[in-house]
Amino acid sequence: MKRMTKRVLPLLLAALMVCALLPATALAAPSLTIRSEEELRDFAAQVNAGRSFSGSVVTLETDITLNRGMLDASGKLKPGTYAPWTAIGTEKHPFQGEFDGKGHTITGLYVNDDTLNYQGLFGVISGATVCNVTVKDGYLSNREHAGGVVGYAKDNSVVASCHNDNTTVINKQRAGGIVGWTDNSHVYNCSGQGYCYSDRCSGGIIGDVYRKSKVYNCYSAAVVEGKELVGGISGGTTSADIQNCILVGSVAEKGYLIAGGGGSRTLTNCFALQNDQVNTGLTIGTSSKSCKTFATPAARLAEPMTVNGKECTTVLEALNAWVSAQKVDFDYSPWVQTSLYPYLRDGVTSAIRTSFGSEVSEWSSSELEGAYRENLIPDVLVGEDLTRDINRAEFAAVCVRVYENLAGTKALPAVTNPFVDCQDVEVLKAYNLGVTNGSGANTFSPYTLLNREQAATMLTRTFKRVTMPGWSMATDGQFPLDYTKPAPFRDDGEISDYAKDSVYFMAANGIIGGIGNNTFAPRNITDRQTAEGYANATREQALVIAMRMVKNLK
Repeated sequence: MKRMTKRVLPLLLAALMVCALLPATALAAPSLTIRSEEELRDFAAQVNAGRSFSGSVVTLETDITLNRGMLDASGKLKPGTYAPWTAIGTEKHPFQGEFDGKGHTITGLYVNDDTLNYQGLFGVISGATVCNVTVKDGYLSNREHAGGVVGYAKDNSVVASCHNDNTTVINKQRAGGIVGWTDNSHVYNCSGQGYCYSDRCSGGIIGDVYRKSKVYNCYSAAVVEGKELVGGISGGTTSADIQNCILVGSVAEKGYLIAGGGGSRTLTNCFALQNDQVNTGLTIGTSSKSCKTFATPAARLAEPMTVNGKECTTVLEALNAWVSAQKVDFDYSPWVQTSLYPYLRDGVTSAIRTSFGSEVSEWSSSELEGAYRENLIPDVLVGEDLTRDINRAEFAAVCVRVYENLAGTKALPAVTNPFVDCQDVEVLKAYNLGVTNGSGANTFSPYTLLNREQAATMLTRTFKRVTMPGWSMATDGQFPLDYTKPAPFRDDGEISDYAKDSVYFMAANGIIGGIGNNTFAPRNITDRQTAEGYANATREQALVIAMRMVKNLK
């Protein structure tokens, strides 16, 4: 089976959606937080034993790896012994609460049992919400009804901002990159890349869209194959509504570019890649309105089309015209364009894998290889997806590596741990160095995401700790930095007072710059910025500025 080269980045700039933006009432405080594989498996056991979590919110606070290295480059399972996964929710005991993955990734789901139905991260959900989670490098092979994220979504369930990053789904009936089977449910802002095969009903996003289900604003870069009812977005479609979706993956011969056969359905403003090399001779699907194919990465339309009163000459324009026309209580993600194709801002883009096994963006790859050679990448980040946002604990470990490189000596952890929520040795080293303090009287909040002004401040403290004998956080005001302050950023007024000196010191030394148009993006101020992760620092950004710091200031 042929594998696409694109990869899913559950946060290209950051996770765009949070469950608070869903049309349901505002979420209550989390009734369960998951921070480990053990807690994730225990959550599954509770649901499957009969606890529905109805009215409750479950949040995922960290990435979790269940298995590593299961798949070869084509998505086939490598020989080996892997820890099996038990899906959350069964036909008898479905999950009925709200699950917010908070932009985190679960790697290595493994199911290989042709007697099982309803498989995925979740097996069956009913009247539930599942959002903001990516499943990566998994392998699901079962009897019927499987999706990378949910096997079966029914009874007005919502699946939003979920992504499949190279997870394989294979079965006899209803295999989908995100959901195997939807019944009267809504799936939106989802993206999928991987391999999907089913004897009947195979789709890049959903295997079978059924009975008043909606699939809006989704992207598929999947390889989709099967014997009957095969589609780039959906395999089977009965009484379904599919809008503003795009296929840039490939569909098996005799399949459909967007949706396979079935009963009444509507396909609106959908687009599919088709040229002499891929998807040749295939059709969009029946009952389509204003759906087009495009042949080149620029995604120009053969003829202009009008969407929401706007004349559009490219697929990107048409997709975003649809988004801007929506006046309902769903926050549909806008689309952006690279040299490849239009993609969801928190969905799919090009990425490469480094010599040390981490997934990175092309712009950062050279400097990150250098950072690895300089031993600046802490163990917690080696082999991980570095395009993701960095949290406080991870960045503390980066600062420790920078200190050890500049000082030529090992850092020591604090003898007494002042934090009740963190036992990380690297955090205790950073605390002992004076690089970071807690988030409260006795807490550190290790999984809280870091913003750009915080990153600049922590690295400046690291520099002072190395170069200014007697410096401490308490005496910081006695140790001014020697540099020529550059012209202020346009958003200078949004930089916190405590961080300004660090931001401009880093900018003056070519270590950290703005995001364009002389804008620094120091911190998230509005609710929209927080939801989009506007000012969040990514792992690769953090490591690149660490490398530049060692290079420019050593």
